Amino acid sequence: MKTPVIILITGLLIAGCGTKNRNSMNGFSIDPDNPPISEVRIPIQIDLKTLERDLNEQLGDILFEDDKADGADLHIRASKRGPIKLEVIENGIEYTVPMDLWLKKPYRLANVEGEGSVDVRLRTTYDIGSDWEFVTATRVLEHEWLSKPKLKVGVVKLPVEAIADKALERSRELIEQAIDGQIAQQVNLQAEIQNAWNQFYQPFVLSEEYACWMMLKPLTLGMTPLISDGRSWTATLVLTAYPEVYIGEEPDYERPPALPTFQWKQAAENNFNIFIRTEVSYEQAERLARESLIGETFSQGSRDVTVTGIDIYGKGNKIAVETTLAGAFNGVVELLMKPKYVKSDQAFEIELEKIEVRTGNILHKSIAWLMKSKLQKELKKQLDSFLNDNLDILRNTVQGQIHSNELGNGVRLDGNLSKLDVLLALVKTDYLELWIGMNGNLGVEFAKPLNE
Repeated sequence: MKTPVIILITGLLIAGCGTKNRNSMNGFSIDPDNPPISEVRIPIQIDLKTLERDLNEQLGDILFEDDKADGADLHIRASKRGPIKLEVIENGIEYTVPMDLWLKKPYRLANVEGEGSVDVRLRTTYDIGSDWEFVTATRVLEHEWLSKPKLKVGVVKLPVEAIADKALERSRELIEQAIDGQIAQQVNLQAEIQNAWNQFYQPFVLSEEYACWMMLKPLTLGMTPLISDGRSWTATLVLTAYPEVYIGEEPDYERPPALPTFQWKQAAENNFNIFIRTEVSYEQAERLARESLIGETFSQGSRDVTVTGIDIYGKGNKIAVETTLAGAFNGVVELLMKPKYVKSDQAFEIELEKIEVRTGNILHKSIAWLMKSKLQKELKKQLDSFLNDNLDILRNTVQGQIHSNELGNGVRLDGNLSKLDVLLALVKTDYLELWIGMNGNLGVEFAKPLNE
């Protein structure tokens, strides 16, 4: 059974992103109008033993049969004398096909028959078309007759060189076609890449527990040249993209454009630098704050207030926490807070910059006591924890994806996330937009190939 390319994607989407020639994010700034392009790397493999096994199974014992091999009445049947053995070379594969040939040709008033054995050495080279079709060309390099056919006329055996050579020539044509056809079936690169491309446009879950989603938003797709180690071909798909991570509701599905034209890409290193845009919805912070604070009463001296409502939204370049209160103060207090990322701590700090009051009672305009109360501190703590918890979720999710991760189908990742920093934080009306940079290293191990 074949292994689709897409099985490699889940663990590699984050782990394989990179930006060329950038080993550090120090001093790097993000321009949201011209964001950096990341690369997603997806290793693939075409295994020799699997291809060899499938070729032998699919070709069967009878390789071909032609009852008009000479365009008239020469009947040829070729069968395998033993298994086909493959050898991977730099730009293709070579193999020997051991064949037994059976010939029959009308001669005067009877049919004459003959049998022979030959080893045919072939080479298959490959190319990849602009539409991602894996194209092979198989040609016979040489042959060695172990025993040439001898046609029988009664009890007399007659060596017939011309007929034998004609039979071999036709055999070469048919075996070339048969092998090219089988390789095309076993290595259906175009279908696998098309399926992967479509999947790239679908949001997928990074963490169900934390409602963490990712979308790649791909731009281009290419592949590094196939490299042989004598046992297999390996290559790396290289996808340029603007990956985005969402925390909260599942993002909308985007209809994929046409599959990009095939391009050869240079081999990439295992080190990665990722630049991801992510949206942190205020809805989650709002829900958590409501669950924690609505119905709670806060006291300062002889005055008490009870929280009856909380709304969180973006206002200018600040996050507004609108709190509806009842008791010693009846009305709405809006706390304007500014998120500040401290790189040395790799964490957010929330700074309270302004408090606005909306109430019908002019006597309630003076709320200095409220600023010093536990309520203000608790609201700041809630928002601070929410932002840093989301950073921890992302950091742990990435690390979990790339460190000793068995993805299934014989694919294993082993890497390490060295650093995760917030490069830019923009307050929007409904969410906090974060531009995050990550770097580290990655290793990939395979047990199963693309064509299994």
